[in-house]
This record gives sequence, C-alpha cells and structure tokens, in this order.
Amino acid sequence: MTTYAPNYTGRYRAHYVAAGIQHTAELRKNRGASPGAVTLLAGTLHDAFAAWVSDLPTDFTWLSAEQADEDSDLFYPAPVPVAIAGVRNPNTYTPMQKIVSTRFAARALGSRSSLSIYGIWWQFTDVLDDANTFAYNGIILPSEDGRVATTAAALNTQAFANSGGPTTWYSRATTKINDYWLRQLRRGVIS
Repeated sequence: MTTYAPNYTGRYRAHYVAAGIQHTAELRKNRGASPGAVTLLAGTLHDAFAAWVSDLPTDFTWLSAEQADEDSDLFYPAPVPVAIAGVRNPNTYTPMQKIVSTRFAARALGSRSSLSIYGIWWQFTDVLDDANTFAYNGIILPSEDGRVATTAAALNTQAFANSGGPTTWYSRATTKINDYWLRQLRRGVIS
C-alpha cells in the first residue's frame, strides 16, 4: 500500500468536550482543495455528530477548530461546527462509557480514513429496556441503528482519505474503549 505524508492533504480538526472529556475529530479534503473548501468540513463534522444528538451528553460542546493547508504542518484557526445540543445526562455515564469511541471507517484507492466519535451513549449489556444495547458486540449495523448509514452518507459527501482520493465510508460502526483513556481511568484521572 502506498504511504502518504500526514500533511499531503488539507486537514480540518475540531476539539470538543463529551461527558467531561476533551477529544479531537479530524477530517481531510481532496488533494488540491482550497482553504475555503477545507473549511466546509466543519459542516461535515456537524452532520456526522448531529445524527447522534439524542445519545450525546448535554455537556457536548465544540471548543475550537483549526485547519492546515496541504503540504503544511501549520494549523490556523477555523470556524467551529454549528452547535449540537445533546440530551443525555453526563452524570449517568459510567467511567467506561465516557471512554468508548464509535468509529466509522473508509477505504480509498491506496489509502483509508476513519472518524471516531466520543460521547455516544451505549449500553454494553443485553438489557431490554435500552434501545442502544446492540453495541455490546462491538459492531453497529444500519439495520440496528439507521444513524450509522446517515453518518456514513454525511462523510461520503466531503471527507477524503490521506491519499487525497475519494473515500467510501462503510455503512457500519464499531465501538472500542480507547487505550489511552483506559490508562487514565486506571490512574484515577477519569471518574
């Protein structure tokens, strides 16, 4: 597989808080995209996250955003995505739920891409009274939750791979406890 420098394409990244923890989401534009086109990824991130608003915490907030031009490692301020108002009480999240990512993956010719969303409420036991129990096996299919297809469709419109080529985002998501945050949890940094 061909490898590309991390700065091969223009990048947009937004910093956000979900369930009391700060995270970063980053998307790429196609090779040759103008800085204005890279800024449009703010809308793509908004749409990807907004699909999950009913299962994001009420403390979900975009903190800042920045972008970098292709072939540059210098990030400069960019507009943040439009605000999203989550509805889940962050105090009801267990420490493990706070550090679970919901990952969307894509393939492109000679490259790939992914986006991880933190703060989505998943119930990891087979409890019949919560609609989000199917994530206990680590995979969420569109037949289990239609928002997976909605997110993939939003990403297919604007997000590109590290190669700068168009991506096909899989219409499925996976859940995983983040290793870094798990170490922080075990050290008592997260409660």
